[in-house]
Amino acid sequence: MVIPTTIDGLTQLFSSRESSNILRFATGLFAGIGFAILLKAFKWLILFKGGI
Repeated sequence: MVIPTTIDGLTQLFSSRESSNILRFATGLFAGIGFAILLKAFKWLILFKGGI
């Protein structure tokens, strides 16, 4: 989920590279989609399986 965001942040931290807005948007989009899928899975577990 947040691996692309982490990689982008770490490469900026340890090099002289600066991220572009397009890259930040893409990594944020992937993280948001992954988080939404995770929340949907937890909701399904709670509602249909009776808990985690």
